[in-house]
Amino acid sequence: MDKTIIPLTLTENKFYNLNGLGFQIKEIAEKMGIAYETAKSHMKNIKIKLDLQKDKEVTAHFWCNLVGADMDEVKKRVMASCLLLIFLLYIPFDHLQMRENRNAETRAGRTIVARRNDYTA
Repeated sequence: MDKTIIPLTLTENKFYNLNGLGFQIKEIAEKMGIAYETAKSHMKNIKIKLDLQKDKEVTAHFWCNLVGADMDEVKKRVMASCLLLIFLLYIPFDHLQMRENRNAETRAGRTIVARRNDYTA
């Protein structure tokens, strides 16, 4: 079901831009000359209008819009990169240990058969 896009008001847009530039809600309230609770209300309304859950997603949305990237696609790429990094860190690979084992087996005149379990902890 398509969601109707509700445009941000001028005040919300100013708040959105300041948040995107890295200012915290308290700092934005001071810059805009509004109460902290009013600033929190602006953040809440922005998240509702942009269909976001967290304050940091508003910042990410700002930068995705700035560079013309789709936020859902960026989320997918970040998740894929994190999973790849976890996978690479999960498989210990001791290149020096493999080399030492191979040299020792070659000196002993044995055929080298490398198995994954020989090189993982």
